[in-house]
Amino acid sequence: MLYVILGTDRIMSRSKFATLRDSLIAKRPDASVAVFDEDTCDVAALPSLAASAGLFSAKSLVVLDSVLGDEAIREAVVNILSDISASENVFMLYEEKVDAKTKKSLEKYAEHMDVYDAPKLAFRGVPVKRAAPVSEHARMCAAFSGFDLADAVASRDKKRAWMLLQHARMCDVGAEEIHGTIFWQVKMMLVCKDANSAEQAGVKPFVFGKSKRGANSFTTEELRMLSGNLVHAYHEAHRGGMPLYDALETLILRQV
Repeated sequence: MLYVILGTDRIMSRSKFATLRDSLIAKRPDASVAVFDEDTCDVAALPSLAASAGLFSAKSLVVLDSVLGDEAIREAVVNILSDISASENVFMLYEEKVDAKTKKSLEKYAEHMDVYDAPKLAFRGVPVKRAAPVSEHARMCAAFSGFDLADAVASRDKKRAWMLLQHARMCDVGAEEIHGTIFWQVKMMLVCKDANSAEQAGVKPFVFGKSKRGANSFTTEELRMLSGNLVHAYHEAHRGGMPLYDALETLILRQV
């Protein structure tokens, strides 16, 4: 199943994207959440994401956040849109803009697609964008990226990681999404810890460089413990134990 949000009105489109994401998580509270951007999206893994079960449950929510700017990723996504549409896993895709051909393909296979483009006015025959007033809170939330939080964890910047976690909380970003992004980063650090190249690790050069640098700040045992505690925190939260945000805060303060 595929849901698509497009729009050059970044404040509105990202707000609607976040609202949709949270509603889908609420409908599937036991689903695992995987979040990818252009740098972290693994083209080779896309077909299996459309077909496979979730990490912690029978179904997953896969968030593709601004990935189609990369030609290889765009081609790979378009080629498996029929599989994504038929998948029991839920895919969410966000882009500010796409070309007409890609937009037509997305329209064909999306369960639901919304477009929030910035309104335009004509001034002396020249189209201009009309800036709608937005609150500082809306601006702050539109600028938030879970990957920045994962980067702070990888660099063992405890203060920045904690502050970004509070930022996510204030913006009502789903705890499962934050957990999924941090878990992915820890997994990548484990994969890259003893690898000598991106090819050996089986990841993109950008991901390898970032993850390798982060891995050098942790011992292998520390990374395994953090990974295991993230899995445990997820299960406990969904069994009625410590809320996932509180568990993530504890892990950041104790293990980053």
